[in-house]
Amino acid sequence: QGNKELFRAPEDKLSFEKSVKWSLGPTIAAMYDFPGWTAASMRLLKQALLRQEKLDGYYSLCSRVTETTFDEWEKKGVIPLFHSISHLIISNLLVLIAGEGIYSRHGEELIPMMAQFERDVQKPILRVVPWSLWRFTGPGAALFRTCNRFDTIVEEEMRDILANPDKHAGRSDYLYFLVTSLGPQFGPVYGRHVMSIIFGGHANAALTIPWLFLHARRVP
Repeated sequence: QGNKELFRAPEDKLSFEKSVKWSLGPTIAAMYDFPGWTAASMRLLKQALLRQEKLDGYYSLCSRVTETTFDEWEKKGVIPLFHSISHLIISNLLVLIAGEGIYSRHGEELIPMMAQFERDVQKPILRVVPWSLWRFTGPGAALFRTCNRFDTIVEEEMRDILANPDKHAGRSDYLYFLVTSLGPQFGPVYGRHVMSIIFGGHANAALTIPWLFLHARRVP
């Protein structure tokens, strides 16, 4: 429901683009300056996040990750609740946005990287220095390293999707939908686009779900 409210709201009333731009600053500025990208990406995002058949595909992807994670938690017996839910949310986002292949090959690297990304982007120094100096600060440099890593991994996946269509047929993740809809013309910005969606989808869910568990335990 939240996605529907966000993407259906007039841009002058509730701007998804401006919110992401303010949060991530120069790390994704070039993405929005890429000719034709903003309109194309918003159109594809709305189709991907509002259509029921797409949501059904994401449910299937996330169910497999969540069930596997719950089995691992059960074996451990005790887990750090907020940290573990955060890890699960990023895992699900990585699977449904970037695909199971990237998750299986790079999840151990990218999941903690995205968790640190969110901590770094909140550092006060980044709200004080101009955008041109972000990369010369500790947290700013870390943000750019994460963005560059996503660029590399997603570009490799895009090339494989286009070169081997039969291998990837039937995928339901967002990156596959993006690449097969738009082709390579926006390839240089796909990595940061994927990364920014994972960033945008994490915080609220990672804070809300643990409190729901705690409340359910206290008030069955």
